[in-house]
Amino acid sequence: MGLDSVHLLMKIEDYFQISFKDKDAEKIYTVEDLSIVISEKKGIIETEKRLLDNFTFKILKIINESNNGLFDKTTAISKIESTYSDDFYKSISLRLNLKIPRPYKNDNSKIIKIFRKILHSTSYNWKEITLENFAEAILIKNFEKFTDKNQINSTYEVYIICAGIIAKKMDVDCYEIKPWKRITTDLGID
Repeated sequence: MGLDSVHLLMKIEDYFQISFKDKDAEKIYTVEDLSIVISEKKGIIETEKRLLDNFTFKILKIINESNNGLFDKTTAISKIESTYSDDFYKSISLRLNLKIPRPYKNDNSKIIKIFRKILHSTSYNWKEITLENFAEAILIKNFEKFTDKNQINSTYEVYIICAGIIAKKMDVDCYEIKPWKRITTDLGID
């Protein structure tokens, strides 16, 4: 573990009021591993994603109000963006009163691919971000508004909090964080 990883674990310990033993830290490779270890320590067993389902529905309702019900949770955000005359992200931000993370619209030119190999960069294709991915990124960006650290109801909420701390404290793109992503190699936290 590098210094950034140790710093991240300390932030997580402070937030959840827990402490990791060496044997716990040895089990943590991915964001999901981190969430599982914390859930075990906190005695959380519920795995439902009600938070994501409810929030995705709320965003879908807002978007479909002005689009005659054209979209569902699997619709690509790039398709939805094109139906808005003004700034899609600003419009959604104002309606929800939340910070909305904008996806990095990466260029797939040869020079960008070379830099991506040298420096850690986003690996997602922004044109493939679904409404559900968009909702999850908003939850991550605004995790403190959606979760109560004193009353965590599911392992998914633990994941959202961990992802939010990673995004905020380690400056990682909200769309880049996924449960299966390795904290060190995939997210660039050494």
